[in-house]
Amino acid sequence: MKVLGLDISSQCTGWAVISDGKLVKYGDIDISKYKIKDRIDDQMFSEYAGRIKELILLHKPNVVAVENVYVNTKVPSGKNIRTAQALFGMSAISRAIAFKVTNRPILTVFPSQVNALFGIGNPRRALRKPLIVKNINKLYKLKLLVEEDDIADAIGIAHVGYRTTQGLDVAKYF
Repeated sequence: MKVLGLDISSQCTGWAVISDGKLVKYGDIDISKYKIKDRIDDQMFSEYAGRIKELILLHKPNVVAVENVYVNTKVPSGKNIRTAQALFGMSAISRAIAFKVTNRPILTVFPSQVNALFGIGNPRRALRKPLIVKNINKLYKLKLLVEEDDIADAIGIAHVGYRTTQGLDVAKYF
């Protein structure tokens, strides 16, 4: 069983492939050159779509697991709304391409499920990211930096996806 995990971000989407419980490959799709200003850039979406399709065709996953997109709507800022538009667009693109290429349903993974792997509860984002990186590094004997949290999240998402497909309890890994 091969799972591709995606941590969608408006700047840098992390991805990871877990096959038969082992981490095979990971990386990111960096689209930070596109600045989200007054409008969403169609070229950004096009490049992103192409990169997602390449990943799926290259790794041929049985399952694509995508993090549920969350945006804090309590922050009254135009930037937050544009970021939300970009995130929801990228999530839709990822899901549509994954379904079209694999012809299989897409697995939605919630951040709380990744947190549950390591028993860290539901801390704020600023506290959560370093904990996830630390625990992913420990679990897979990696040396990811805190700044590589998108990759760490993608690995966690793929890990949850794999455990889910195997009927294993996600909340009782350790």
